[in-house]
Amino acid sequence: MPKATYHLDRQPIPEGFRIYFDRLPVAGLFARKPEAGKFCGGKDQQLRLQLDPANEHDRNAIRIYGSWKGWLAREEGHIGFVPAEEAALLAELGIADRVLPRLLKTYPGTDDYSEVLFQILGPVETFPAFKSLRQRLR
Repeated sequence: MPKATYHLDRQPIPEGFRIYFDRLPVAGLFARKPEAGKFCGGKDQQLRLQLDPANEHDRNAIRIYGSWKGWLAREEGHIGFVPAEEAALLAELGIADRVLPRLLKTYPGTDDYSEVLFQILGPVETFPAFKSLRQRLR
């Protein structure tokens, strides 16, 4: 039976950063089941973000790539996106290219179901503006 793996103990928050968003699901993960399954079942998983301004559905889109330790080398695949609402907020603040993903949880489920939760870390100095904008938009 598959079980969830939590990753925060392996990924300290870098100096000068803090948590902006906690417990975000990777959007579009279901549409990328093969890559998501490999990522969730892999070892030494890591995430990276890439802005996707040419995305035809969302100019604020941020792709999420997962990498894991393969047999001979690290493997990487596009596993989904930062949820649209959070990506739009980061774009409005002008910090989408300065945030980092922090892997929280992977779950290599059954019946092609996988789950990946992550945090977004942002610069400490822009957090007051982020907090203010987020409260205004609620």
